[in-house]
Amino acid sequence: MDAAVEAARRAAQPAKRKFALGFLTGMEMTWLPEAMHILRGELPTVDVTVSSDYSPDLAEGLERGRLDLAFLRADPDFDLTYQVVGQEPLVVLMPSDHPLTTFDAIHPQQLVGQPSSQW
Repeated sequence: MDAAVEAARRAAQPAKRKFALGFLTGMEMTWLPEAMHILRGELPTVDVTVSSDYSPDLAEGLERGRLDLAFLRADPDFDLTYQVVGQEPLVVLMPSDHPLTTFDAIHPQQLVGQPSSQW
């Protein structure tokens, strides 16, 4: 009898809406606080779930409907709409004695022809 009463109560209440938010692994703390602040203000009764993954997996989650929104790097293999919210520096690591280390910044074209064992 108690189980039937509880089932009836659940059926009478509208299902709590859910919002699945994805973050690029390592970038959660950059975007999560502000995203949660906005979501709590705009959608206070929505149950927000948060996950972290790599960009292709987040893009796939968006395409398959497992995620509603994700912070990721653009991936041309997926038909998604992207909105730029920030930019990251591109960093190259190389041995300290590599000739390109004398520059404060380099263009990716400067790496063309460099043996991969040197960078």
